[in-house]
Amino acid sequence: MGIERSEVPANREQTGRSVALKPATPLTLEPPPLRRPAPKRLTFRLSLKRLANFSRRLATSLEAGIPLLRALQVMSRNSRGADRRMYDRLIADLEGGSTFGEALELQGRAFPVMFKRLVTVGESSGGLDIVLKQLADYYDFVRSIWRKMIGQLMYPIFEYLAMAAVLAILAYVFTMIGNNGSAEMAALKVFGFWVGVGCLPIAAYFLITRALGGARPVHEVLIRIPGIGGIFRTLALSRFCWSMDLMLNAGVPIFNAVTWSLESTANGAYAALAPRVVGDLKEGIPLAETLRGTGLFPDDLIEMVHVGTESGSMPDLFRRMSRLYQEKFDLAMKAVTIMLGWLVWFIVAGVIIYHIFTLYGATITATSDLLKE
Repeated sequence: MGIERSEVPANREQTGRSVALKPATPLTLEPPPLRRPAPKRLTFRLSLKRLANFSRRLATSLEAGIPLLRALQVMSRNSRGADRRMYDRLIADLEGGSTFGEALELQGRAFPVMFKRLVTVGESSGGLDIVLKQLADYYDFVRSIWRKMIGQLMYPIFEYLAMAAVLAILAYVFTMIGNNGSAEMAALKVFGFWVGVGCLPIAAYFLITRALGGARPVHEVLIRIPGIGGIFRTLALSRFCWSMDLMLNAGVPIFNAVTWSLESTANGAYAALAPRVVGDLKEGIPLAETLRGTGLFPDDLIEMVHVGTESGSMPDLFRRMSRLYQEKFDLAMKAVTIMLGWLVWFIVAGVIIYHIFTLYGATITATSDLLKE
């Protein structure tokens, strides 16, 4: 136990007395409070479904009057795994003094650029709940497009794989008949060849547009191909119109709204138009005439934009046009699905005919050799 000396008396006569000692107040050393380690930054991109659910749940909480931080804490307690780590990271950043837009930016590539931009706009204007609800509707819309497209492509893909299997079986049979080596190996080679032929264009598309940054030239070529080009154009126009409705309702300035909406098309040909369109708008050219000058927007959309500019109802008109182009996209996808189905069977028929003539020729040659002998 520590001790401390009492004050020495000033009287010299008392110096001979023993100096009084009294116990000192014990010194207690408390350990510093333990800090919970901050959750790791997210390195993945949230799916469309998770973005829609996140936006809708948070919008509902904010509409009910629950503060943003409290709403995220409740959502964190009701989540697990990667979602919980995401909420904990957002909560930690907000408690550290970041705005919600800054907290989203700190999450890396988890949230799309457009999501972060619109949240920042909604947060600064005081309409974050409205923006989040519209974002939820937007991501549900994009997700429905992808679901329909994949669903309609499943049948041609199944037909193509069935074709590869049929051709592999034919290779197996003809190799056995001709006694030209391993029939199993021949069947595997044929099946692998046709699967590779089918996957090669898809792999090349993603390699060029994503890894090599060549989205613009690829999309400029694709949108001009009859049949397939209509799908790419309609899909881009539908997303552009929906994004314009979202931006204008959120109060985004027209220059940013046009730029971000063109980028949201996920089409390099349309995204590359942003500097030109914004430049024309800054020079005072109306939006309808600016879009007409690009050559990539149809007359019906341009006329609707012209009417919406005069009547002041552009957001509603863009929403209507988005639904119209979504219906056109569905019809175009059905037409391409039918076309791909016929193409697959034409390939099958052509290969079968080729093998029949090959087998017939081999049979005639073998018969002639036997007669000569």
